[in-house]
Amino acid sequence: MKRKLAYIALFLTCVVPLFAWAYTGIPLMLEWDWAMALAPDEVDNLPLLFHVLGASAYYVLATVQMLPKVRRSHPAWHRRAGRFAIGAGIFSAIACTWITFVHSDVQGSILYYGRVIFGPLWALCLVMGLIAARRGLYQVHREWMIRAFAIAMPAGTLVFMILPFVIFLDEIPVVLDEIIQSGAWVLHLGIAELLIRRTRSPKHNRTKESTNNEIQAGMGGLARNGRHVDGMRVPEL
Repeated sequence: MKRKLAYIALFLTCVVPLFAWAYTGIPLMLEWDWAMALAPDEVDNLPLLFHVLGASAYYVLATVQMLPKVRRSHPAWHRRAGRFAIGAGIFSAIACTWITFVHSDVQGSILYYGRVIFGPLWALCLVMGLIAARRGLYQVHREWMIRAFAIAMPAGTLVFMILPFVIFLDEIPVVLDEIIQSGAWVLHLGIAELLIRRTRSPKHNRTKESTNNEIQAGMGGLARNGRHVDGMRVPEL
């Protein structure tokens, strides 16, 4: 029952990125202004559209991937949707990092450094998860995917974290807003690490060092050394 409620709550958070896509993405597409002014104090439409679309697609697909029944009963769909979700996430992370560096004046220093750290870290987790899956290291793949989803999760939960402050303070101070946004990444990633440690198998603990070495080796030869995994069952989270 508790797990079912957790999944329901998780799916409810999908409403936020979908609303963001409808509120931001559709007007940007209708406006059709793709000029790249590269002004530090105003975000260009094109990278913002890439970030919103990529993040929305990733969040919804990654949420569905969390369902054990989907991974168990539809492994082929799980692989195809997973590849698309990883691509969308990396695409969004690159766009976010671009916005952070090129349009540096649209955020304060706290949020700036938060995005500088967690934008590339999101992409790195997705790449490491893809490499692990290609090499058949499903436990490691699972852990990197949990970390990646934790970094993206504030897209769906941040509004609920900020809402109480807005209700009681009427208008949330900029510094407090940036602290909450940056702290959300740290909080979600910390919870993800606790979940990983609590659910990690003893066998994985004994082989963790050798597994990490294998993944590092795979960074240089993914296409050459990657193992075909079609038809193999992905373990449950």
